Amino acid sequence: TATRERDSSNVLALRHDSYRKIILGTEAFALRVRDWNRQLAEFYAEQPTSILADNGKVTINVRKLRYMLYYQVAAEMWEAACRTLCSIPLIQAMCEAGMSVELQRMFTKAIRVIPAGFEGEASEEGEEPIGLKSVQIFYRFFIRTVQALGQHSRMIEQPGIVIQMAANEPLHTLPERQAQQILGAEGDSRVWMQAVNKA
Repeated sequence: TATRERDSSNVLALRHDSYRKIILGTEAFALRVRDWNRQLAEFYAEQPTSILADNGKVTINVRKLRYMLYYQVAAEMWEAACRTLCSIPLIQAMCEAGMSVELQRMFTKAIRVIPAGFEGEASEEGEEPIGLKSVQIFYRFFIRTVQALGQHSRMIEQPGIVIQMAANEPLHTLPERQAQQILGAEGDSRVWMQAVNKA
């Protein structure tokens, strides 16, 4: 400790990087950091995934895609993090933005830190809970998609390609069901190709 001349109060003097371990190791500070991360995660979640510019051009909100999941994981918002990664529209947006490599890192980190056995809760009656197992399913789908399109330069960045790949997943799998809901939504008139050997 050291004495501050202004008011003769004692202050804590820390050397090297020991301050980080001491401060971050206190429960009260850890709770505050988690709350800050939660607020940031909620802020980015409320932002639009795409932005319409004055010139009519639609731009993907890369900042949201990059930081929303980061803060969800940092705040230990496991339910929200799982739903973010198990979102075909989000995967599509990140691929269109050229962030497929970054998305792969997000998947692997989330799978590593989300508690084993975390199952989540169903948001609607009859809906399957979204948890760690679901994240692993979507990660395998994402890797298959990247590998299938890997020989075609920048094909993964084409609008709608991820939704089409998900729609051609085996019947009744999570990615396939979600893609069919998107394609079957009222007002969605996009054209997509169905594999003739789809199971």
